[in-house]
Amino acid sequence: MKNNDKTIIFCEGEHDSLFLKKMFDVLNIKNYRIFDQNTSDKLKQLKDAETIEIKRFTDFNFYNTYYSYKILVKSEAGKDKAIPLFSRNLPMCFQSNLQLILMLDLDDAPVNLGIEKIIKKITTTRTAVRIEPNLIRKNDMIYLYENAVKTKESQKTDGKFYSVLFASSLEKESGKIKSFDDSDIEGKISKLVELHDIQNTFSLLF
Repeated sequence: MKNNDKTIIFCEGEHDSLFLKKMFDVLNIKNYRIFDQNTSDKLKQLKDAETIEIKRFTDFNFYNTYYSYKILVKSEAGKDKAIPLFSRNLPMCFQSNLQLILMLDLDDAPVNLGIEKIIKKITTTRTAVRIEPNLIRKNDMIYLYENAVKTKESQKTDGKFYSVLFASSLEKESGKIKSFDDSDIEGKISKLVELHDIQNTFSLLF
């Protein structure tokens, strides 16, 4: 899991980005970049800015200090945008041998139904492949799947990606943490990343 030189994480929104930033601090990971859907640099660029960002990150011949980081976090405005973006970039990421992580909320849906829906959305655009999920870690808050992506005809494995799935949502899991200020989502996320079950799950990936 930790052998890949670079990692891309596709996630749902700004709270996910904040969570990952704090998780990286806990894991002492410094060489990363967070590219949010609503950041000012996105607004100043072309509408396909995220595609440009991902291409530059995956191009190992693109010698530029700005793109020398090891982890790219790409957050979108919800899973309905995050999954299609992930699906579109799947072949390019496999060609570059990147570690791929898709981090989403299950929104209280049963995990089997949730992973089935995610796979269906991916294979709607990637019709030539089938995805075989394998649950490798779970607790009350989070599930971690390793998903093999295979060509339907040849059954050849093209690559794999990891799914990190919050049982309800990142916001709801954070909301379960007691705080003097219930509106302090950042403070609650800071406490969430301190939980051993959460840290142990993410330490498997980095």
